[in-house]
Amino acid sequence: MILRIGFLLVALAIRPASAGLLDLSQHQWGFVGEAGVLWTPLMDIRGYQQSDATRGWNATSPTVRAEAWLTRPDALNLGIVAQPVVLNFRGTIQNPLAYRGQNFVAGEPGRLRYQFNSVRFTANYDVWAGEATELRLGASLIARYAEVDLSSPSARFKRTNFLVVPLLNLEVSQRLDERFRLVARADFFPATRNAGFYDIFAGVRYGLEHGRAIELGSRTLFGGYLPEKTNDFGNRIVFQGVVARFVF
Repeated sequence: MILRIGFLLVALAIRPASAGLLDLSQHQWGFVGEAGVLWTPLMDIRGYQQSDATRGWNATSPTVRAEAWLTRPDALNLGIVAQPVVLNFRGTIQNPLAYRGQNFVAGEPGRLRYQFNSVRFTANYDVWAGEATELRLGASLIARYAEVDLSSPSARFKRTNFLVVPLLNLEVSQRLDERFRLVARADFFPATRNAGFYDIFAGVRYGLEHGRAIELGSRTLFGGYLPEKTNDFGNRIVFQGVVARFVF
């Protein structure tokens, strides 16, 4: 039931309801498994009107991602994507951080456990399909659970947050020859001064037999917000990764 509701919401977000919109009788199931390595060029945790307490902290972790798609050429495609992210950081508190009675002291050692687990529903439509180029536009609905657990000898706080966010979706591919294509896919929420989200994959696709394929490329994710009131904190993070995707 949740899966059907999610598909329906993103489908209605990109095209008015009409007869046959959700007629999936001619669609085929496809699956994607992704694995690789993520690292964090940016991990920013700060209190209201304070500087980044975790400046320069970084972590590296394996990453996996699973996708299931209902597809048909020149029609509405529907997908569901699940990706868990768990990272463990160690570093030195770079700037004082005060949050709800917890006071982190600059210069002390710190530890951070960070989770960003998400499920998203996507619907996109083929708006341009030339001999070599394809462009699909649509929308996604991401449900994400985030957990920040920061500790030092002087203080500790653990904050969890569940959020559902609508995103724009874009897919583009360019054929190079019979086997190779350049591919790029993105889900994004246009960044404002205090918040934003994007997830971008760019790489090369090598076609195999029976519709299977291998994709190699990079994935970049950004998410976060800045604090807007006293006794609040903000978190911004950038994930950069190298991944391999098997399409079947």
